[in-house]
This record gives sequence, structure tokens and C-alpha cells, in this order.
Amino acid sequence: MSLPRSGTASLLIALFAVAGAEAQVLGIGITKGGANPAIGSAIASIVSRHTDMRMRTQAFSSGTRYAPLMDIGEVEFGVGNLSQFALLMQGEFTPNDRPKPNMRLVASLMPFRGGFLVKESSDIRSFADLKGRRVAAGFPGQPLASGVHKAFLANGGLTYEDVVPVPATTMRSHWELFKEGRIDGVMVVVGSGVVKEIRATLGEELRYLSMDNSAESLVKLRDALPGAYFVTIGPNPNLDGAAKQFATLAYDYGLWSGADVPDDTVYRVVKALHQNSDEFRSVGPLMRLYNAEGISRPQVVPYHPGALCYFKEAGLPLVRSN
Repeated sequence: MSLPRSGTASLLIALFAVAGAEAQVLGIGITKGGANPAIGSAIASIVSRHTDMRMRTQAFSSGTRYAPLMDIGEVEFGVGNLSQFALLMQGEFTPNDRPKPNMRLVASLMPFRGGFLVKESSDIRSFADLKGRRVAAGFPGQPLASGVHKAFLANGGLTYEDVVPVPATTMRSHWELFKEGRIDGVMVVVGSGVVKEIRATLGEELRYLSMDNSAESLVKLRDALPGAYFVTIGPNPNLDGAAKQFATLAYDYGLWSGADVPDDTVYRVVKALHQNSDEFRSVGPLMRLYNAEGISRPQVVPYHPGALCYFKEAGLPLVRSN
């Protein structure tokens, strides 16, 4: 017995409605370069594989492009480091920045450990020794790089007025300056592939400068980079530049969302990420630093209520939502 034409149409409409409801599509903002795309793609894959939602990456030139879209609800999620996004929330990332109060942290991920390298043969032994030396400056394409450089200089009691600034546009461009011998030190993510690249180009061993990690210095560090902290690394003969133990700065990477993303949606995203942590860690060396039990680490920014709900259910340490 066939259905009347009108009944068939009604049935098809109902089926499409159900399919649409089951296939909620979420956007996650990522940048076009660096480790960011791999992090965002891994999260999108986990959410799509382990929930009834579909998450799709949306690539932008920088986090400063998709943070405002999360703030106004046009992109649901995004990945980015805590220091940069905290400054974006405060409207203090660039001189003409505006506050973005509707961003929320969803999950704390792994630390980005930033280090400052010099040649092993260099007579620069501390950050104070950078006085009068050539240091990359500007970074219009990646403003956070300027903030991290300022934090390194401040650790030695210096500002850009105490060094010879050499214009650079991005992290990549200042790595090239160091390879060419036009600056005297270079900022990198500790353990990243670019360190081996620089070492191979120069044909010389490298050495990380060690930061003063006193309580007083921590206050200065967080003035420049909210939420940053000190870590001690090495000695590690398998890590270029870390033949001796050194202290350096770190800031956490995070998964973010807009405040208006429904609590249940955020809850399910966090649950999928937390319960499939091994899958996330398997993506690459940086993600191996991710500790699932640290997903709810206290931070200087508020967590989304949906994330807090999952943390409570999973018995994870609860953090205060500001």
C-alpha cells in the first residue's frame, strides 16, 4: 500500500528534520600555521567520532580573527593559548583592541614551553647579557611574540630600549634572522622541530638561557603574559639546547568557546575530549604533554558552565568560574 503523495512529502520532511537534528555542525577556529591546525583538527576529529555532533575546522590568519567571532557567537569554538586569549578578553592584546567578555575557556590542554636560544659559542649567559645586543622586535603578524620577547627581556631587568631592535614580522621571519646572523638570540617552543632546523643550518650547538624563576620575577612575567608560569627543563641530552638544566616560561593552550554556546553542547565536547585523551595525545609530540587530569586546571579566565558541569560529574578538581 503506497502512501498518499502528501503523506510521502510529510514523511520525507520529518526524516530530514531528524537527520538535521542528529548532525549538529560546530565550527572550531584554527590558524593557518604552527601547531594550532593539528590541535584543532585532533579535537574536531574526536568530537565528530565520539559524539552525535560534527565539528569542522575553520582556518583564519590568526587567533585575533576568530576570537571576536566567538565573542559574538558566529564561531562556536576555537583553540589558542591562554595568555593571548586572556589579553584578547581584556581588550589589551593590541593598542586598538576592544574587550571580548563573551569568551569562555572550555578545557585546559597542554603547556607551550617558550625558550630563548643563543649559540653555544655565544658569550650571552643570562637575559641581562642581552643589553646592547640585537633582538627581534615588532611582530605585527604575531603580536604575542612581541609580548613574550618583552617578558624575556624583563626577566633580565631590560626593555627594548636597552637592546638593538631588529624588525621582524612573524616568528618564522625572526628564525630566519637568527640563521642569517642578524640577531643574537631567538625565541622558540622548546622541543619544536624548528630547533633542529636552526641547529642544522648553523652547524653549531645551541643553548637555552635560564630565567630567574623567583616569586618577584613571576609577578613581572604575569604582567606581560597573564596565566604564564615558570617550568624547569633538563638536563636532557636528547633535547637540543638542553644539555644543562634551565628555567623558562610556559603558558597553557586551551579550547575556547563563546559564552552563548549551549551548556549541553560544551558538556559533550569536553566529555569526548577527556574520555579520549589517549587519542588526542597520539597526534604529535606537543600533544603528548597533555594531561587529562589537568583539563580543569585553575586559570585566570572563567570556564564555561557546561565544562564545569562535566568536571563535577567526572570528579575532576573544580575551579571557580569568575
